[in-house]
Amino acid sequence: MIARSQSPGSEAEETVESAVVLGPGGPVGTAWLAGLAAGLRREGVDLGAADLIVGTSAGAIVGAVLACGGDLDRLTTLPAPENDIRIDQDKLPQVFAASATPVSTGPKPSAGSAASPSPPPPVPRRPPSPECDS
Repeated sequence: MIARSQSPGSEAEETVESAVVLGPGGPVGTAWLAGLAAGLRREGVDLGAADLIVGTSAGAIVGAVLACGGDLDRLTTLPAPENDIRIDQDKLPQVFAASATPVSTGPKPSAGSAASPSPPPPVPRRPPSPECDS
């Protein structure tokens, strides 16, 4: 495989002997990919040493950390909470019931109700075609 340098104005080509391709996965995928890469690094396999690192979504995040030799373990842990949130378990049924109650039971206007009540314009008929008409 040949890779082109992404440097502006550079047309240099280099042969790629190793590549890492990392897929998506959201926060869970980020933690999983980072944990896998960190475990491989601890066992002597550094994915960041690849000639080419490609990633999508979660893979792009982990790939960027791999490419710069960053701390993969930081991606495997949840951030510390900013404040102490307490949920009153006794009030949950009341909150859920209120959120499930419809605000209005009357008719809902459709999106086109604001349009002028005029008939649609006539649609021209296409000319007859020997290929389509039987």
